[in-house]
This record gives sequence, structure tokens and C-alpha cells, in this order.
Amino acid sequence: MQGEKGTARLLPARSIARPVRNLLAAWPFEARVLAVFERACLLSTPDGEVLSLVLPAAGDGPLNVVVEGEPGAFGGLAQAMRAHLHDGQLSLGDVRVPLAGAATWEPRPAWERLRAAGATAPLRLEQLRAVALAHAPREGLLVLLAPEGGSGSSARPPAEVERARARATFCACPPENSVASSSKALPNRVAFPWGRAAMASAMPAS
Repeated sequence: MQGEKGTARLLPARSIARPVRNLLAAWPFEARVLAVFERACLLSTPDGEVLSLVLPAAGDGPLNVVVEGEPGAFGGLAQAMRAHLHDGQLSLGDVRVPLAGAATWEPRPAWERLRAAGATAPLRLEQLRAVALAHAPREGLLVLLAPEGGSGSSARPPAEVERARARATFCACPPENSVASSSKALPNRVAFPWGRAAMASAMPAS
């Protein structure tokens, strides 16, 4: 809350990044204002550590203390102004930031959970391919995802896959005589190994 002139302005902390909480645990904690913005105030310790008081719109970050407040809440603070911690409250100028009750935000990803989830990625991709192929039209380019021959519901005959390749080639690199005007020809044409014979087999008979 922003108080009247001459009174302290309370900006209660909503969350504190774990590295910043460790920094604030140092005693005595002292810092100075490094820079002031409409939605943030940067502090620097004598050891060169940096932390930021930010409004909720900025959100959590590895150096952030998220505080309640509105844009302009840091108005009146100035560069080099001293900041100190006392009785669980960070003070700088007429701003007071009570820290009690603030949640700790952990910037370190949950690597164990992510690695466990990553181990199932190949299976999930295979499931996604099967679902895509189950809904793919026979003449669509999704057929290119299908294994040629073999068994299984997603398998497609080699000829069907080859026709899909040819259609893809035709879309990216149409024959010269199919372009109405040379000025409208597609740039950077790509050469495909299956060639124009396969393209011709994909075109409807006249």
C-alpha cells in the first residue's frame, strides 16, 4: 500500500527466489539501489550480488522478490540509496517490504521429473504418429509419416508413400510448364531424389 507523504509505503513480499532468500539470510544484509524503474527496483550488495524488487506483472525470476504494488510503486527511490534488513522487513527510503509469509520460488528445474518424462518421449511420439495417421486422408501428405510396407495399422504400401512424396515434390517444385508465368515461379527450388518420373505418376491421368 502506498501511504501519504511522510509515511512508510508497505509493499509486502509475495514470493522470494531461493537464491535471493539465501542472500537475505546473510547478516547483516546491506545493499544500495542500483536502478529504479516503473515496475522494478534493482539492488546491489557490497559483494556485487544483485537482486530485484519487482511488481507481480514481472513475475518470479532467479533474482526476484515479487512485491504487492502498482506501477510507480518505487517512485521516490533513487540510485545509491541505502537498503537494509531489520526484523524481517527490507527498508529503503520510505519503502518497507515485509518478507514474512512470502513463498519461496525455486528457479532450479525439477531435472529428475523432466528426465523421467523425457524417457517416455519416443513412445509418445510414436503414439502421436499413430493418431495422426489414423485420421490422415489417403491422399494427404501425412502418409509420409507412415512406415513403408511391413505390418501394423499405420503401415502403408510403398506405392502410396511414393505418391505422397511426389505430391510434396510437386507442391515445392512444380514442373516448368505448370507455372503460368516465369515471373511467378517459386524461388529456391529444391531437388528431390525421386525425380519427375515419380511426380508424373502422382498426377491424375488426362
